[in-house]
Amino acid sequence: MFTAQKPDSRSKLLIIIGLLLLTTSCTVVGDRVDHAAGGPNVPADTVIIMSKAPSEPPAEKEPQPQPSGPLRITVVEAILLTLENNRALLVERLNPSIRQTFEDEERAVFDPQTGAEISAGRVEGQRLARSGSATEAFTTDTYEAGIDLTQVFPTGTTVSVEGNTLVTDSSLYEERFYTTRLGIGFTQALLRGFGSAVNLANLSQARLDTRLSEYELRGFTQSLVAEVEQTYWDYALARREIEIFEESLKIARRQLSETLELIEVGRLAETEKAAVQAEVAAQEVAAVSPLVEVEVIPLRAGPDNLPKILAGAQVAVDCLDNLPSRYALEAAAREMNIPYVHGAVAGLEGFVMTVLPGEPGLAGLHGPAPAAKQDSAEVVTGIPALTPAATANLQVNEVVKLILGRRGLGPGTLLHLDLSVPSLELLHLG
Repeated sequence: MFTAQKPDSRSKLLIIIGLLLLTTSCTVVGDRVDHAAGGPNVPADTVIIMSKAPSEPPAEKEPQPQPSGPLRITVVEAILLTLENNRALLVERLNPSIRQTFEDEERAVFDPQTGAEISAGRVEGQRLARSGSATEAFTTDTYEAGIDLTQVFPTGTTVSVEGNTLVTDSSLYEERFYTTRLGIGFTQALLRGFGSAVNLANLSQARLDTRLSEYELRGFTQSLVAEVEQTYWDYALARREIEIFEESLKIARRQLSETLELIEVGRLAETEKAAVQAEVAAQEVAAVSPLVEVEVIPLRAGPDNLPKILAGAQVAVDCLDNLPSRYALEAAAREMNIPYVHGAVAGLEGFVMTVLPGEPGLAGLHGPAPAAKQDSAEVVTGIPALTPAATANLQVNEVVKLILGRRGLGPGTLLHLDLSVPSLELLHLG
């Protein structure tokens, strides 16, 4: 049986105050959760924020012609360009944000949860009249509203507050009927899930992962900047070394020209020419590759001093332009018991042969005596620039194999390069 009762204003006020207090307590609990889990999660000093400063849209300008030559930038500009355009860095910058989402998921476990429900219904029917001799129609309307709020604490405690109001309005009665209920529930874990250390473990781990990703981003960025700086200064040093080598080569060539003039007028002996030519050759090699160490021997090489020049060498490489000098070098290499790598060019053809001590070598290819230079094939056919370059590469390949102790071309084997086809074949000397 329902009792007609109007809603008490104090009950309403009590419900509102309770909900406000519980909401405030949720904020306090959130602060305690942050403190118990290590913190509030202040970003580490590793976060990199790169954003363009707001500016007005630039006015349309006529396209400027691109400057010719290399792009000239400072080391700071090089670093900024790298930070803005490096794709690996763009990916690394996403990792802290991704880790932050896992942290937010673990933090959401301790967020308050609220729910509300509203329903309404109507019943129409007939009932026995109060006189007992007839029936009468009636209509009953019901309105029900409820709200609940649940908070999980790090200690393993769950607190829930719920309020419910039911309003019944029937045509059989003059007044409405109100039923209000306010409840508070407590649940405390006693074994599993008891204590802040257990309940905050996942949140603490997620925060550590976020910090770790931030420091990883910092390390990656510092490494990238250091690599850019090192590359920048290596490039600057290389450019400066090239300038120095080019200037040294100019000086050496000028000295050679002056020496030749002095030799022509009789003020210098012919023997001075070899020393200056050797210096020019050393500067030209250094200009091609500064990493190559060149030892200049300012002497005219011949059968008398070639064995002494080859002392300490592992391989003798033929880069000469006449057969008499090649025969002399082969004889010196045989005397010093080291391999001799022969290379020759004529027109679009190149020849490479490796001669080990005790093998016939050039004698089996050209005969026991060398031909005079005016009768040699390179004088008759001429030599395009690409032929010596290709042949030299094949010679270097043989030299590297000999130094590493690997098998070369083999005795009596001549490597023939024909760029007119092009073709590469092995010829076996009889």
